[in-house]
Amino acid sequence: MHDTITLHWIDWLIILSYIAFSLGVGIYFSKRAASSTDEINYESFVEGISATEKDIISLLEKHGIQQINPINEKFDPLFHEALFEAESDDHEPGFVTQVIEVGYVIDKRLIRAAKVGVASKR
Repeated sequence: MHDTITLHWIDWLIILSYIAFSLGVGIYFSKRAASSTDEINYESFVEGISATEKDIISLLEKHGIQQINPINEKFDPLFHEALFEAESDDHEPGFVTQVIEVGYVIDKRLIRAAKVGVASKR
C-alpha cells in the first residue's frame, strides 16, 4: 500500500480512465435515449447516473480523496469558498446554509474548496 498523499501517476491514470469510462457510459445512454422513439424512462437514466457518481466517489475514497460537504457546519475559509451570504432563521451567522459544489481533500490537504452559501447576520 502506498501513502495516499503520494499517489503514483499510474494511480491517477486509473482514476481518470475510470471517470472517463463512466462518463462515456452516461453519454452513450443519454444519446440513445434522445434518439429513441420509445418513451424515455428518465427515472432509470437518473438512477444510472447516480450509480456512476457513487462508483466514482468510491474510487476516489479508495485512493484517500474525501468529499467536503459542509452543510450546517461553521464556515472555514481554508476549505470553503463563500459564493453568497443570506439571512437564515435556521442557522447562526457564519454557518454553511447551502452547498453549491462539494469540495475535495486528500489527507486534509485541499484539492478543491467547497462552494457554499453562508448565513449572514439578521
